[in-house]
Amino acid sequence: MAKKSKSSFVTWIKSKKPEIILLLVACVFAFIIVETILQLTMPPNEHDKLFCYDEFLGWKFCPGAYAKVSFISEFSHSVQINSKGMRDSEEIDPAKKNIVVLGDSFVSNVGVENPKDVFTEVLQDEYLNGEYNVINLGVNGFGTAQEYLMLQQRGYSYNPEMVILIFYPRNDFYDNTGLLEWLESYRRPKFIVEDDKLVLTGVPVPRRDVNQSFKSKVYGVIKKSYVVNVLFAALSRMSSWIATSDFQNNIGNLPPEIVLANESDPDIANAYDVSCRILSQMNSELKLRGIEFYVFVPPNIFQVRDEFYAMLEDRGLTEDKRFYPNQRIIKCGLENGVNMIDMSPTFIEEAKKYEGSHFYYPVDKHWTAEGNKLAARIIYDELFNKSAFAVTSP
Repeated sequence: MAKKSKSSFVTWIKSKKPEIILLLVACVFAFIIVETILQLTMPPNEHDKLFCYDEFLGWKFCPGAYAKVSFISEFSHSVQINSKGMRDSEEIDPAKKNIVVLGDSFVSNVGVENPKDVFTEVLQDEYLNGEYNVINLGVNGFGTAQEYLMLQQRGYSYNPEMVILIFYPRNDFYDNTGLLEWLESYRRPKFIVEDDKLVLTGVPVPRRDVNQSFKSKVYGVIKKSYVVNVLFAALSRMSSWIATSDFQNNIGNLPPEIVLANESDPDIANAYDVSCRILSQMNSELKLRGIEFYVFVPPNIFQVRDEFYAMLEDRGLTEDKRFYPNQRIIKCGLENGVNMIDMSPTFIEEAKKYEGSHFYYPVDKHWTAEGNKLAARIIYDELFNKSAFAVTSP
């Protein structure tokens, strides 16, 4: 019966072949027309123009780069990188002590239009009253391995009194072991463990692979399509499957919170181990230099907002695993003598005062200007209310 039904379906398809071909052609033309209209009317996203190849880091902000960045309806503005390759002020006051901040897009914060609203600037100007230079060395897509290399390449040259690292569990574990390639055609260096020691591999980093696979080229086109991105943004507000997958990196992945809760997976266990070892080695190195080191671990929007966490519950995450990746790296860091600070309690408490995401862009998932202000306040409260780093109160 099933075979007959299948045969009938095939026969029907063959009989409708001209109509199906016509429909497919019409859909292609409709897609092209809509894509063209969106390309002409929506703000451009030149995000990738901000980056260039670096044989030590994989990629970096290009000195002096300028690009327009946008994300659907959430933000649209221009980003300027300074002559030193940082999203930071051009000048650094040589009369002041320096604080170096390392991290990924949660440090560079290109989604925030005014650079003065980035938490490093808020911390420097509003909370520390300009008594310190807070130097932003964050680069989009970096993992802790690259941040450690950035410290060696650039950070030490500022003779910092303190180094602050923002560890974002949602993707840093993946980044640190090469499980996730973030920027199309760029490769990243990584550490592996050999004989119980960290060994740096992949340096010098190979240049961009211009001969990408057909699959990579197709994915690159899909990723840049305005139609696809608009549909993704709309669906992400309605569908837990879409909203919790990381489209910008890998379509269809399980949410990282679910994947990272499974340490029986050898890749995930290795990601935790390598990440903790990098932090521990950085801490030891900085201590030898007499530099204070603090690691702040921020929550993501799914952990802060119950309505977003409900999407993870729909995918099988239990409440006891809601903060597992954060707790895991904090515990491991503390056991190895690293100063670890959990930003989750304050973000959760403050979020209760507002409706909606407030501190995060709902689809982009990075901090808004308000999220940056709260991050600056947390860092100030945790570090600079202590006598060792006392400053004049704001």
